Amino acid sequence: GMQQCCDACEADASCVGWVFGAQEKTKFSDVPGANCWPLARFSALSPSTTRKFACSSRGCQVARLPTVKVVVDGAVVYDSTADKRRSPNLLHWPSPTTQPAYALTDFPRFHVPEWATAPAPGTVDPHLAKTNG
Repeated sequence: GMQQCCDACEADASCVGWVFGAQEKTKFSDVPGANCWPLARFSALSPSTTRKFACSSRGCQVARLPTVKVVVDGAVVYDSTADKRRSPNLLHWPSPTTQPAYALTDFPRFHVPEWATAPAPGTVDPHLAKTNG
């Protein structure tokens, strides 16, 4: 149960927090038997009535995007700490001439599923099918 999830996180030095979901109460189709997710990092929290989140005894903080500064001929043309976009990791091109530079951030890192770029197999959770799993 929840205590075993906490214990698993505490036993792993890279774990900063964990999420526990009682399988019978979740609306999503979880992997059978999987109800504990230790986290090495996280970027946001979302309210849930079916999941419980807790930090490890080592404490936890929301992961922040790395700071990026681009300097050309001594002038700062891009500084991520001054970027006011809410989601700088989204692919969005600024209007022409509105910024001297911009950056794309690969955060959070995405992974390619085992079926690569082919359409998701029929065994993928229906909630995930629209996004190819």
